[in-house]
Amino acid sequence: MDLLRSLQSSILRLRNACETHLADLDAEEAASPDPAGLKPQISKLESVIRDLQKVERILVEQQHTQQPSDALDLDAARAEIERRLASLHELFLADSPAG
Repeated sequence: MDLLRSLQSSILRLRNACETHLADLDAEEAASPDPAGLKPQISKLESVIRDLQKVERILVEQQHTQQPSDALDLDAARAEIERRLASLHELFLADSPAG
């Protein structure tokens, strides 16, 4: 159960970081004379946030419906989160001024 809590905490931190970055991009878009370049970044972040919310809902549903004999595949969930984190990291690197 500690692993599940750790996973949920990691997902929440990631979602909060995405939402903070999205708010920064929204502010930058509002201040920019040509915000068209920011729209793809904003769309990708919104998509990542929606995916994270889906994962959160699935974890909560499984937590409530899981019988003691059921096995929650936390390794698969962790692998999926790591894949999404890597994708998000690549997005940030690609969109950074140096990158």
